[in-house]
Amino acid sequence: MKKTLLLFFFCSHIYSQNYKKEKNLHKHSAEINSITTTNDFFATSSSDKSVIVWNYKGKKIYEYKIKEGKINTLKFIPKSNILLVATTEKKNKKNKKYFLKSIDIKGNLLKVFIDSTLSQPYVDSLFLSNNKGVLKATSSINNKFTSLNVWKSLNIPSAKNGLSHSEYIQSISISPNNNLIATIDYYRNLKIWDLNGNIIYKSKIFNNKKRTNIFFISNTTLFITPNITLNFELNNLKKIEGYENFMTTPLNTKLYCYFDYHFPTENEKILDIKSGSVNFIDSKNIYSIKTVTSKKYFVNLGADRIVRVRSENGKMLTSFGKTKKESTFLGKKALIKYSDITEIGISPNSDYIISGTKSGKITIWRKQ
Repeated sequence: MKKTLLLFFFCSHIYSQNYKKEKNLHKHSAEINSITTTNDFFATSSSDKSVIVWNYKGKKIYEYKIKEGKINTLKFIPKSNILLVATTEKKNKKNKKYFLKSIDIKGNLLKVFIDSTLSQPYVDSLFLSNNKGVLKATSSINNKFTSLNVWKSLNIPSAKNGLSHSEYIQSISISPNNNLIATIDYYRNLKIWDLNGNIIYKSKIFNNKKRTNIFFISNTTLFITPNITLNFELNNLKKIEGYENFMTTPLNTKLYCYFDYHFPTENEKILDIKSGSVNFIDSKNIYSIKTVTSKKYFVNLGADRIVRVRSENGKMLTSFGKTKKESTFLGKKALIKYSDITEIGISPNSDYIISGTKSGKITIWRKQ
C-alpha cells in the first residue's frame, strides 16, 4: 500500500509539470508576432494588423485593429487589465508614425503617449544619423536621376500631431509597482513614462544589438539586453561583462543566456547575477530563439519550434508542441523543425502557456 501511494505521489508530481492542449483559436489571418498575459486574460497581435484580447476559456473579449501599418509589441499593465499597444501607422503608405497607446478591457482607446520634445528637425537628425548607408545610396541615385526625386521615398516620420518615438517601439516593460512604463525603440532610445504620459527619463542605449528588450527588475532599475543594468533614479549604468554576445532574459536574480543568430555563442546557461554562479544547459541542437518567464519558470521556444519549460535553475520540466517533422536550416546548420510556432507567452501564475503560429493559429496550453 505504501509503495502504491508513493508511486502515485511520484507520478502525480511529475505529471503536474505537464501542459496539455486546452483549445485552438483561429481568429487571426496571419503570423502571430506578440503575446502578453495576465492571470485572467491574454492578448495576441498579428501581421494582419489586429490585436485580440481573450480569456483563458478562449472567448474573445475585444479586437483592436489599425488600417495601415503594423502592431509591433504588446504589454498588459498588471492588475488594471489596461493593454499597451505599440504601433507603426501609415496613411496612404507614407509618413510613418510610431505610437504607444493604452486600451481598456472594453477596447476603448484611453491615451496616446506623445513625446512633445520630438520636433521635426530632431526626428530628421535621428533618421540621418541612423541611416547613413541608405542615405549614401539614395544620394548617389538622386544625383544621377534627379527627376525621380528619391528623397521623397525615404519616409521620414512626421512629427506633426505628435509621436511617441522616432522609430518603432520594440519592447515595453512595467515597473513592479505598476506606476511606470518603459519603452525602447529600434534606434535604442529608452523612455520612461508615468501613467499620465509624462516622460520622467530619457537615454540613448549603446549596445551591440538591434533587437533590444527591457525588463524592470525593481521600481528604479531596468535590465537591458543583453548585459546592462540601469538605475535611472541615480543615472547609474553597469555592464555584466562577458555576456554581450548572448540573448538574455531575467527571472528574479537569474539570467537565462541563450542563442544569438549573429554570434557563435556557447551552450545556453543561467547566470545568477548576485552570486556569479553559472548553470550550463544541455542545449546542443536546441538553440532557443525566444525566452519568456512567469514568476517561477523560464519558457524557451527552440529553433526546432518545441516549447520547453525550465525551473529557475534551468532544470527541464517538460516540453511540448510537436505537430510535424521537417528538415530545415538555422544558418548553415541542419536541424528538424517540429511545428510552426513563432511566438510564446506564459501567465504570471504559470497556469497557462500561449503559443502562436505563422498561420495565425493560437493554442492555449493548461498546466496539469
